[in-house]
Amino acid sequence: MNIKMRNLAICIGGIFCIMNLNSEYHFTYMNTIQPFLFIFFFICLFFFKESILYPISGLLMGIGIDYSLIQGIINNPSTVPIIFDSILSLSFILYFIIMLFKKRWNRQNQNMELSQDIQHKNLPGDGTISHPYRLDIDQTLTINDEIEHQYHKVMYALNGGSQEYEDSTFGFKDKVLVGKKHLQQDYGGFWKYESDMPALKENGTLWMKGVVYLSHGDVKNIYQMLCDDHLWQMIQENISHVLNLSYKESYQFLIDNQIPQDAAKSLLKVIAQKDNIFDQDIIKSFIKFSFQKEDYQEAMEHQDGMIYCAYCIYYYDNWFLQMREGVWKVKPTLYEPSLYYGKGTYQPFEK
Repeated sequence: MNIKMRNLAICIGGIFCIMNLNSEYHFTYMNTIQPFLFIFFFICLFFFKESILYPISGLLMGIGIDYSLIQGIINNPSTVPIIFDSILSLSFILYFIIMLFKKRWNRQNQNMELSQDIQHKNLPGDGTISHPYRLDIDQTLTINDEIEHQYHKVMYALNGGSQEYEDSTFGFKDKVLVGKKHLQQDYGGFWKYESDMPALKENGTLWMKGVVYLSHGDVKNIYQMLCDDHLWQMIQENISHVLNLSYKESYQFLIDNQIPQDAAKSLLKVIAQKDNIFDQDIIKSFIKFSFQKEDYQEAMEHQDGMIYCAYCIYYYDNWFLQMREGVWKVKPTLYEPSLYYGKGTYQPFEK
């Protein structure tokens, strides 16, 4: 049992102990619905503390105590329970009203800070569904911690989440949802969004756009290119030209510039030139700022693959588009994104 579940069990046990004592000493009018409101409050406290549910549960608790207090005053007035319940209900109501106002105030301030940050950084896009702001990996915003948390959440989900290995940094409130499972995907594959973007718009909402799962053999080819500064510099300098060519033309261009054939095929899988999974602009920035050699060294050491994904994140009335990479730790088992993040189709790569 994890610590949150243990604390919740202790609190629920304490509530029923207090109700049992009250049957003998009569120090409060709470007796029927209030214990269940307390249970709901503690569930929100331990699992949804950052959600609006938490202050709402606190206000409901205060109102519930007031309800029993009014009934008690009418039917059986007594000094001790009147004082006890009055102080308790007033504490709940005042505390959580102040919390709601502070949340609203903080949201307005964060929204304003983010808007100023976007203007200062001059991010491409306008924050809409059609043209989300594009975030390069080297850019930082006031919501950078949240963005990094969502990146780790995406990689955790695409590696099977808790179905494969446990990550204690994620809890119930993170809603790490895992999609369809595919076994023996030795050559990797790709998933492409088609329809049904997430209907719920709250901070942190994820909308998956495309995912490429690259086999260990392909990772090895790209790692060899990354170790050759001259070859990788040539790719970075010519990526715009490569993206404007057909698949056959771009493949031939890479071969003509001393890129090994296998390495050229592996790279073209990542930039999805044949299947048009990723937007050209995001690919250009990805080639420029990503492909961190450390990630590939980790994949090489454990004979893992790599995952490349593009997704949108919703924050404060704006959509942000980002493309990131991470180690495919559960290769050759492959997990699609959950339908909650958008409906798409998966296709394996051929040998």
